[in-house]
Amino acid sequence: THEVRSERDFLEDLLVTLELAPVPPRRAAMWLGRRAGGLAARGRPGHTEMHLLLELEMLRGAVMVKLGSWQTLAELAPQLGLPRSTFEALAAQAHGQAQRLDQLHARVRGDAARG
Repeated sequence: THEVRSERDFLEDLLVTLELAPVPPRRAAMWLGRRAGGLAARGRPGHTEMHLLLELEMLRGAVMVKLGSWQTLAELAPQLGLPRSTFEALAAQAHGQAQRLDQLHARVRGDAARG
């Protein structure tokens, strides 16, 4: 959640710097933050393994979209006058997030299979 919040703040600053409208990316970042925060609430009543599995699948997909966006921005960074290394670091962070989500997904998938 901390990483997602930092990324959201960075993206908002970047959009201001590039003079772009912040609404759609901000919505996506907020959605991602809510999903990440929802993982901490796993023990709430009625929250089944299948529901958590679906949430993890949606979150994994969102992280992969984010990874692709950071990779694209790394390629475009020289044209935008921005440091490529910043976006490469964000892409590496997203890759780490994807790996952690894959591990959680495997564990929850096993729990769901066992009932």
